[in-house]
Amino acid sequence: MNKAEERAYEAYPKMSRISEPHGLIPADNKSHYLGDGNEEKREGFIAGYLQAEKDLELTNEDVYDIWRIYNEVCAEGKIFGFDETSQEVLKRFRDFKERKEK
Repeated sequence: MNKAEERAYEAYPKMSRISEPHGLIPADNKSHYLGDGNEEKREGFIAGYLQAEKDLELTNEDVYDIWRIYNEVCAEGKIFGFDETSQEVLKRFRDFKERKEK
């Protein structure tokens, strides 16, 4: 089971779907089992999850832009630690992507 399926089962666990002509579930087990009531919801969840992964995946151009931004940060001569540098590069990359998408 992949990550998308795991998350889908967390959000929409298996649920019996039963059809009963009178709207009541009888004690004699003569109702008709129709399968999993959350199956369609899970399928939609999985499709959306996989599309979001695709949309957020870094491209070669993204890696180049991150590298370019990193070099700009280093060229500014400010001395950052690794965490601060990474945060600054990420912040600038996000800003760059937002401007690029507009």
